[in-house]
Amino acid sequence: MARKLWSIFIILIATTVAEEVKHTVHNINWSAGANAREKARDIRVGDTLIFRYKAGEHDLIEVDKDSYDKCIVPPSAKIFTTGKDALFVHTPGPKYFICGFPQHCKDRDMKLQIEVRDQSDPKLQIDDPNHRKLESTPGPTQPELIVFVVGDDKGWNENVDFEAWAKGKEFYMGDFLAFNYTVGKHNVLGVDEAAFNECTIPKDQNEALSSGKDQVRLLSMGKLGFISGIGKDCENGMKLLINVKCPHTRPKPPALQGGRKLVPSI
Repeated sequence: MARKLWSIFIILIATTVAEEVKHTVHNINWSAGANAREKARDIRVGDTLIFRYKAGEHDLIEVDKDSYDKCIVPPSAKIFTTGKDALFVHTPGPKYFICGFPQHCKDRDMKLQIEVRDQSDPKLQIDDPNHRKLESTPGPTQPELIVFVVGDDKGWNENVDFEAWAKGKEFYMGDFLAFNYTVGKHNVLGVDEAAFNECTIPKDQNEALSSGKDQVRLLSMGKLGFISGIGKDCENGMKLLINVKCPHTRPKPPALQGGRKLVPSI
């Protein structure tokens, strides 16, 4: 049951975020000529990049500048292969991506260099139909998405009252939960309400999120549970139960003054 529930309602994106923030989701057509086509984007800290391609024909690798220039796959590089790879941008500066398939980077220009800007930087004037803003704008819009940092500045750790943290918050389908913790000390498991109540650890521990900067997108409505499966973490209070609502019932936000909502620095 935990496996089915986990696969239905989350998408993992390794990340860290400051606090509740609106997103811009950039859909990247990851194919030949990507750099010339996709580099002219206004990408900010807190945005999400979704690289779309046919799984099995390409992959996605984030690399450093030298590997980017030489089209080299570093031995320790993490390779994404889903065909719909979502990466949450959490630091400013240049980012480099290549396709690791033979000759795709060098001969097909399947490489991308982007410059991530701070939220407070002036807005770039870019006419880009491949990305969609999830913010309040005139006329019909998509509901805004919110990132909730679990435990706020205390993070996903022991001695935090997660029931109190969740009290008063309204979670909607499409929102994100960010779990920040020390790698190896805790992890994150999605469970149903019964497993949450009993601190039942799923048999397949491979489903645990363990990057220390895990972001979970809520993709179904109803009660969703999260626990840490390491040691006695759950019994010691590292558990969170939330009720996810229909996104269309979210109250409309007031009109933004001056454009983008700023993300506080950390």
